Amino acid sequence: MARLLHGNHIPGSSFMMISTLAALGMLALTVTAAPPPPHAVTPSVPLDLTPFLNNKAFGTHAGEAAFDRLNQSYPAPTFDTHHFKSPDTGILYDFPGYNGPGQFDNVICDNQVIPVNAGPYFSASFLVAGDVEDATVLGNVTFTFTDDSTLQYELRSLNWFSFLTISRGSIIFPNRFTANGTNYNTTHIFERTAALPWDKDLASITLPETTNTTTGRLHVFAVSLWRGHDIAVQAVRSTQKWTESGAQIVEVTINNAGAECVSGQELSVSLSGPGFETSSPGSIKRLCPGDQKIVQVGVTGSSNCAVTALVRINDGTRVETVPFPGVEVGLRDWTSSLDSLAQHESPDWYSDAKFGIFIHWGPYAVTGWGNSSPYESYAEWFWWYSTHHPQADKSDFYDYRLEHFGRDWAYDDTFENFTASKFDAKEWVDLFADAGAKYFVITTKHHDGFALFDTAQTTNRSAIHYGPQRDLLRELFDAAETYQPTLKRGTYFSLPEWFNPDFGPYGFNQSPANTTVSWPGILAKNPYTGVEEPYTGRVPVNDFITDIMVPQMEILAYNYSTDIMWCDCGAANGTAGFAAAWWNKARVQDRQVAINSRCGIPEAADFDTPEYQTFSVAQHRKWESNQGMDPYSYGYNAATPASAFMNASTLIYSLVDMVSKNGNFLLDIGPRADGTIVQAEIDNLREAGKWIKAHEEAIFHTTYWFIQSEIPGGPDVRFTQTDDAFYILFLEKPVLDSDGFVVVEAPIPAVAGDTVTFLGNDTSLPWTLSTTGATAFNVKVSEDLLSSESYCWANLKSTLWYQIGQLVDEETVTLGVNATPQYIGSLSELVWTQLAIGIISLAFGSPTTMNALRFHGQRDIRLEHIPVPTTGAGKVKIAPKFCGICGSDLHEYLGGANLIPKPGSPHPITGETLPLTLGHEFSGIVEEVGLGVTNVRVGDRVCVQPIIYDGDCRSCKRGLVNCCDKNGFVGLSGWHGGLCDHMVVPESCVKKLPDNVSLEVGALIEPLAVGWHAVKISPYKDGDSVLVLGSGPIGLAVIQALVSKGCRNIIVSEVSGKRREFAKQFGAHHLVDPTRSDVVEAVERLTGGAGADVAFDAAGVQAAVDTAFKALKARGTLMNIAVWHQRAQLQMNDIVFRERAYMGVATYSLGVFEDVIDDISNGRVKPEGMITKVIRLDQVVDQGFDTLINDKESHVKILVDVGAGIGPSARL
Repeated sequence: MARLLHGNHIPGSSFMMISTLAALGMLALTVTAAPPPPHAVTPSVPLDLTPFLNNKAFGTHAGEAAFDRLNQSYPAPTFDTHHFKSPDTGILYDFPGYNGPGQFDNVICDNQVIPVNAGPYFSASFLVAGDVEDATVLGNVTFTFTDDSTLQYELRSLNWFSFLTISRGSIIFPNRFTANGTNYNTTHIFERTAALPWDKDLASITLPETTNTTTGRLHVFAVSLWRGHDIAVQAVRSTQKWTESGAQIVEVTINNAGAECVSGQELSVSLSGPGFETSSPGSIKRLCPGDQKIVQVGVTGSSNCAVTALVRINDGTRVETVPFPGVEVGLRDWTSSLDSLAQHESPDWYSDAKFGIFIHWGPYAVTGWGNSSPYESYAEWFWWYSTHHPQADKSDFYDYRLEHFGRDWAYDDTFENFTASKFDAKEWVDLFADAGAKYFVITTKHHDGFALFDTAQTTNRSAIHYGPQRDLLRELFDAAETYQPTLKRGTYFSLPEWFNPDFGPYGFNQSPANTTVSWPGILAKNPYTGVEEPYTGRVPVNDFITDIMVPQMEILAYNYSTDIMWCDCGAANGTAGFAAAWWNKARVQDRQVAINSRCGIPEAADFDTPEYQTFSVAQHRKWESNQGMDPYSYGYNAATPASAFMNASTLIYSLVDMVSKNGNFLLDIGPRADGTIVQAEIDNLREAGKWIKAHEEAIFHTTYWFIQSEIPGGPDVRFTQTDDAFYILFLEKPVLDSDGFVVVEAPIPAVAGDTVTFLGNDTSLPWTLSTTGATAFNVKVSEDLLSSESYCWANLKSTLWYQIGQLVDEETVTLGVNATPQYIGSLSELVWTQLAIGIISLAFGSPTTMNALRFHGQRDIRLEHIPVPTTGAGKVKIAPKFCGICGSDLHEYLGGANLIPKPGSPHPITGETLPLTLGHEFSGIVEEVGLGVTNVRVGDRVCVQPIIYDGDCRSCKRGLVNCCDKNGFVGLSGWHGGLCDHMVVPESCVKKLPDNVSLEVGALIEPLAVGWHAVKISPYKDGDSVLVLGSGPIGLAVIQALVSKGCRNIIVSEVSGKRREFAKQFGAHHLVDPTRSDVVEAVERLTGGAGADVAFDAAGVQAAVDTAFKALKARGTLMNIAVWHQRAQLQMNDIVFRERAYMGVATYSLGVFEDVIDDISNGRVKPEGMITKVIRLDQVVDQGFDTLINDKESHVKILVDVGAGIGPSARL
């Protein structure tokens, strides 16, 4: 993968003029037909399709129009159709709407050539639909330019009508007309936009040929070009998302329709209007010709109606103001109206998360069978398929059931054997984190109606009452919160239940044949005897929706605090009222949550959910592909051999492909009935996780490239980008030209001053841009560098693949990247070979200033822009990613400069005084290395040992650098701490992190090292009993260090109940509350009268010292770790007459960091649960220090996600 870092160069003599271009504003789906005011220009150029209209899609009643081969049609639009402004992109269209009986209103694509007024256009947008139900239709549009060159674009339409799984269109209709009636499920028209070359004049557009009524036809309703010049605003869209400070997010779409790149000094974007103002501007660091960026602006206030907003773009030297009408600003309470629900969308955390784990687990794991490829079906559908033979039973569940379970067996007989006896929730969430996933979704209830959670009074058909008789969902969610708190948690929930008689009034049969969309809501019948099967645990109710469906969704939302309501099979539903109430409550809780596209209401769908499918081009709307590691099953299928599960390279390939197209990847595992996970799935997930974590900067918190996602006919590459870098991800081994260059024929946004590297390697690569002929980016790469990736370069070859039961001839396929709507399943005969993903990293030239959190004095912390430090010989530049807030930081904040040198008294080694950049517990990624550095390289994940020492004093000469006469700390004595964008330290301070130690955990190494050092220099030996006084962060570090040494009797004295719980979590064997029990007596009892061998004082109060000496055995030792802020009194006779020792502990010695890292990497300790909160850099005071002041007992370690940047308000 390649990363391009943006430079500080602005081509040309000055910042290019910003066009005052604005689209006409309107409410909802309508556009005012009145002419625009004199100062506004409408950059949309709608094309006249009247000569090409050849089909009628809109009717006022059944039979009037024939959109598809079944004589079905859309209802006539109810909005003003003279013009239509896209609510998503702001593009203006001439939309035909209903023209009257017998009048055509759309174009069936059949190679029509549409002429345009020749000229440069930025983009071409289409309103399009396919006419086959539950299928995708696609074809290539050809753009022809005046120089006779052409460009092809895949025009694709999702399902114009679908049942159970909805693809939300830009225009939604409430129903469709059938040939002789009305179906009240929604229909859709979709918007697609193609980027056009900025340096060519468009002459014509040729539509694809899609005239086959069986595979589907593409219908184009409108085409609109967008024409601008220089930097221009395409759209201003108010969202209902908000920043962590509570400001509303307004998205501004900025286009570069000019001829020069904007780079170097970033553009600042703000807006204002009647009743609202900007609280945090958006920014753009790089925008090259033909490219588009969507900028988020934080806004406070409310307009109360649609008004003209003033968009201001500032390049640092001038401000250009663009009036933009039709903008309504303000966060609104949700209601159950469809217009209100349609304003919701997927939160930013979800867009950034990219990779999630799906879990299908329930009684169907007991049957655990779905046949094997090419005849495999979903194993979790065992009950349904076995009772629908032969109509829909292509995998022959019927005979398998008879052979293995007998004639009289019923599905509910599985409950007894669904034991979860080996289910370890912590192991599960640790696996998800090791795989690199950022969220997970578990089936809380599948179509069999069996729930894994406490369903209260709605039903007894659950794991609470049958099988394991445990709240499995609670166990999993609690484990995630405790051990992997950064994982978001989602809940799959089936709205209907196959065979629940209470669902009967809402049952359906959507197809003429008895297929998988035939759910009548009646008891299942034994397929051999005809006897009705029981529906165990059912509690009869009056109404399935109001008494079962919605109450269970509310339980998941409110009792379990799910982050994602991942519905399935949303037919009849109560989603509207539920969603409005949940979203309102979540906003009060400052939680941004999501609903998928399967809850029955398209307006409430935050993201689409293609199943075993993906796309070939980027989608403007957020989507998430879900599929199993099993070739074609979500639930556990014992018939699948280990070799057939998705391997690490295919997982990575799929993830990269989807992320580059604005998608997330939700990858499913199917645990066994006892709660164990197939070893092949575990191994492949962990193997993929190593690569993902090593290359995460090119995956997470990235977005797609507007210009293109792939290179048609060229090398197999994908593109992602952040504000600071651009990544070229190679999915096949690049071919070097005769000069040793990799050539990427795409307008990569590189300018002079940018740095190109092979991600994970510190070598800066020579590069050039070719502008003669096809635009190409050329990077010089050696064969040795290409061979350095952790995976070999290879192709994926399958012997067979299939499309829902239909075998296809042998051919080579790109797995997981199929461009057609076909379902792909890999077969047991599939030959998996490893695949390298090489990433060229284009870093947008190093900035000259950076964000830094600076200490100026007592309660005076400021977020400032300061110069970026330079890297000298023997030094390493690091981009901090996570930094812990230490008690020392808090003490300085509250008490003024005690450890931090004051003006007039600089630190003897650094020469610095306040103001200083804080943060000494941090991890990060190496950005640059100085001359002579040999142990780390660019891209390494590291933590920093922050001790500053001179190396010459008597202590240093003995190796006791922590006792240096001039000692200091990075972040307290100078050298820039970890609470900034970039910092430089000597190579000796930098410690590499293994692949299985996350950057979050890397920020815990420093505080843990204090505990490890204390145990290391203490007289502790195997078999000793130990007393720990205080279980704050350092006390917990001591406990974990003792656990790593195998200590079997750890006694903890702690006043706080919550902290005692933390102590127990991390391995303490006995807990004592000194306010209720005599600690000395408790130690006597717990040591058999011997007393403690060693005590560790992590409390730093007089009572702890007095207690420790009395609880120690003769010749016992008290290790003092706490930093005292007052004089202590010692009862010397307690020491003298029992020959006890009192020893101080000063941070840590050389080599201790390596010991901690080794113990974590080898699984002897797992400190992830110490992380109790993660905040941004600009929240250190109000969400960090204030939290530790007011609620310190609830928190162990608050981490600052430095890499997340700052929010809309940087005022501290």
